[in-house]
Amino acid sequence: LGEHLDAILAGENDYKADHNARIERMKSEWAQQNGPNYFGHFTELAQEKSDKAAAFGQAITQTVYKDNPNAYNSIAWTIVEDEGWSDEAVKFARKLAERACELTDWESPMIMDTLAWAQYRAGDADAAIETEQKALDMLSEEEAAQYKADFEKAIEQFKKG
Repeated sequence: LGEHLDAILAGENDYKADHNARIERMKSEWAQQNGPNYFGHFTELAQEKSDKAAAFGQAITQTVYKDNPNAYNSIAWTIVEDEGWSDEAVKFARKLAERACELTDWESPMIMDTLAWAQYRAGDADAAIETEQKALDMLSEEEAAQYKADFEKAIEQFKKG
């Protein structure tokens, strides 16, 4: 808020550009909610853990779901949740999870959990342990009641390699 308030007070705020950007975000949100079910199609393709699914996931994250951390997290999680995906798909999932963490300022333990699993599936158990521990440490009381045991179990699995 400080940066925006400073711009307003200095008379440097571009209201028209801000308005247009908000309109574009609203259009994008509406299209995601009311348009074709791209994520549903990805989920169907993902049942076969195919490169076709990963390619479709990549296409929709570059277009329909561009810079949408929740979509990035969902697609990445679908890939890293189970074994059996290609190395390329796992690398893609890791990139998506990292970008989702960046877009949420590294403040979402659930997205960091996805990144930890992507790191683990990519063979980087040490990074996975570190990321999962950070995610565990930032859980709210409510989240901890629901997810703490899962996060601790993941750390133990990551330590086993």
